[in-house]
Amino acid sequence: MLALVNATEESFRDLGGGLYELDAELDMEDMFELLDYADKRVLEETVVSLDERFASSRFKCRTPEARMNHQRRYEKAVRIEQDVFRSDQ
Repeated sequence: MLALVNATEESFRDLGGGLYELDAELDMEDMFELLDYADKRVLEETVVSLDERFASSRFKCRTPEARMNHQRRYEKAVRIEQDVFRSDQ
């Protein structure tokens, strides 16, 4: 996560258009979701796309239940990303 926190403004532009101001105050649940999302954008020490991050860990899912949970976490991260980088900001 430090890689995301320490990324330059240029890196954020590469991720989808720059830094964003939040419209409303975040409650604890929102902050944890945002922190979880940030963690999912980092592979080793590099900021990566969600697709790349989840593709790199998919091989660890050896059971149907594990694959289902992996997919569920991916879809949740995509929803959070869409909220954070929505085009109306």
